[in-house]
Amino acid sequence: MAINREQRVRRLSTRCMILVFISFLLMMTLNFNFPYPEFALFLFLACVGNGFFVYSNTPSIMNSVLPNHRGIVLVMRAVMANIANVISINLHFSLLLLL
Repeated sequence: MAINREQRVRRLSTRCMILVFISFLLMMTLNFNFPYPEFALFLFLACVGNGFFVYSNTPSIMNSVLPNHRGIVLVMRAVMANIANVISINLHFSLLLLL
């Protein structure tokens, strides 16, 4: 039963990661003078995908750590997620300007 649950969580994580990737690809198709609702929809898709990706991966990270270290691991996970988001947005818009 636990193996089936883990497989479902991994499938959800993979689908959410693909959703974020597709939303970034869709953002790259926008023109210089893009309509805001279209951009907001693509950004919403990226945020939903990222949220579900983090939601499904956090328990597996926390279960692999000793209970007395979970606080610092949670903080480090949040720090790394925030750094990764900033870097990915900067890389995305840098690529957008180059293309």
